Amino acid sequence: MRDRTLSERLGRKQRTKLLRLGSTWRAGLLMCAVVLALSGCASDHGGGAEGVSCDRFKLRTRLDGTTLVLSIETDLPDSAAVIVSVGRTYWKTDSPVAYSLDYFSEKSTVGLWRADRRISVASSLWRELMEQERVEMASLRHGFQVGSVSTNIKARAVVPINQPDTRFGDENRHLTGKAVRTTGIRVVEDEVEIPFPL
Repeated sequence: MRDRTLSERLGRKQRTKLLRLGSTWRAGLLMCAVVLALSGCASDHGGGAEGVSCDRFKLRTRLDGTTLVLSIETDLPDSAAVIVSVGRTYWKTDSPVAYSLDYFSEKSTVGLWRADRRISVASSLWRELMEQERVEMASLRHGFQVGSVSTNIKARAVVPINQPDTRFGDENRHLTGKAVRTTGIRVVEDEVEIPFPL
């Protein structure tokens, strides 16, 4: 006599319970798979739950003759991207709009600015850069004359959005701390004006 199959040995109620149990188990597995997939997507775009904190971000500046000595004091990681610029404000003749012309501008990493770096702020350099600017604008039919020039130089550093380190998150969403600007674009920045007439 042949062995009866499991289905034949079980009564109708038992078979129904077994089918329901199997369906529940499969639904549970499907739910786990969906949760794992979604969490994987979130980590790809959100930079993970760790995030980055910044409570301190300060430009340290001092003049050494016609050289600006500049460094950044911060608790951000060395890999954080930062844009550093040193410039001077000027106004065109018959215009109230303020413009800036940089002696120096660079996008690099925080780690490169922990130690002092030296940037020339010689008046002759600024005049040379301004003449290049005027010639270029004149070639585009936007020539101008300089009306007045600020007696200060301005050093600025900003940790922009779209950091290469994914811990910052999209648009610095996971960047937190006392030094973080929370209105408008979520960045960290500092600006210092140093009296230095042209």
